[in-house]
Amino acid sequence: MKYSITPINLNDMVNWNLISSRAIRKNIVGYITRHYPCVVVDSIEKTKTAYKINLLNDLKLIFTTNGSFVKSSF
Repeated sequence: MKYSITPINLNDMVNWNLISSRAIRKNIVGYITRHYPCVVVDSIEKTKTAYKINLLNDLKLIFTTNGSFVKSSF
């Protein structure tokens, strides 16, 4: 019996549209790929003043609403 496996890109499952500006998305994605190249984004939360990016390695990254990195935490 043969099984067909379809790879799933977990980054496609995250709602990147929460980040309204293309330039801000580019800043955040650029930061993540430079500093955490092998980590997958689990979720994105948006507040009035920040974006909280949760990674699958349990790290949380905080960015301002203009896409500037603020801090990381576990």
